[in-house]
Amino acid sequence: MFESFMKLADDSVRQMQQAQDRWMSSLSAAQSGGAVPPQGATPMIPLQHLGAYHQVLGNIAARQVQLCQGLLAAAFRPEPDASLIVDLVQMQHSVLQRLADQQTQFIADLGALLAGAANAPKSNTLSKLMDQEYDFFGQLHDLMSNQATNLVELMESLQMGCGYLVTRKLAGTAT
Repeated sequence: MFESFMKLADDSVRQMQQAQDRWMSSLSAAQSGGAVPPQGATPMIPLQHLGAYHQVLGNIAARQVQLCQGLLAAAFRPEPDASLIVDLVQMQHSVLQRLADQQTQFIADLGALLAGAANAPKSNTLSKLMDQEYDFFGQLHDLMSNQATNLVELMESLQMGCGYLVTRKLAGTAT
């Protein structure tokens, strides 16, 4: 599973690198032919971050593999440890509670945003209308971005917490 995940990440990085190379070669061809390059003709900035994404995703996948190995080792120990199961169930309950709280807050914030947009004063000029629209979509983007970040933080926290718990239980230093 880890190998296929890493292959998928490597393929994505390779495809994005090829896209950047094609972009740069088209810019070079346009410049050598005397044509004016398009406005903002610089390498696509998100492509520069692919290495960081690849490294972080690789770390997440490696931690997940270690966690799975630890859980398997704990499950097939000669002396079963019921406290590990109890701790994992308690952790799962905490995660579900936090997820429910996040979703409740997201729905409340989205409702407030939509109510604010519905009650916005009527614009009599195009510039004011555009300003209202961009403000609404900016707030919506912030809301969606925060929701995604919160979910990823929860996932990482769960992965790290489970890994720590399993490692301590396997080492015999039960909490």
